Amino acid sequence: MGAGMLGTLMLIYAGFTALAVAAAVSIVRKAGYSGWWAAAGLIPLVNVVMLFAFAFADWPVLRDVRRKQASPVAPQGHPSFVTPPAQNPYGFS
Repeated sequence: MGAGMLGTLMLIYAGFTALAVAAAVSIVRKAGYSGWWAAAGLIPLVNVVMLFAFAFADWPVLRDVRRKQASPVAPQGHPSFVTPPAQNPYGFS
């Protein structure tokens, strides 16, 4: 195998590695963690432990969603649509 072919293969490998790291950073950030956690995926044996820890952890994004579902807030908009209409004290409309 020539030096030119080896260099080309190394360049292709580096490109795929960069794409994989970029995808991992995007996934980790969408889950609510720091993008630096993807760097742990480059360390042998640590990446296996991190994969299982990440898969079974309570993600911050999901925790926020559950918190928002547990405490509903009033809808945003014009105040006349949020508050009920005032009752007529005289009984006629």
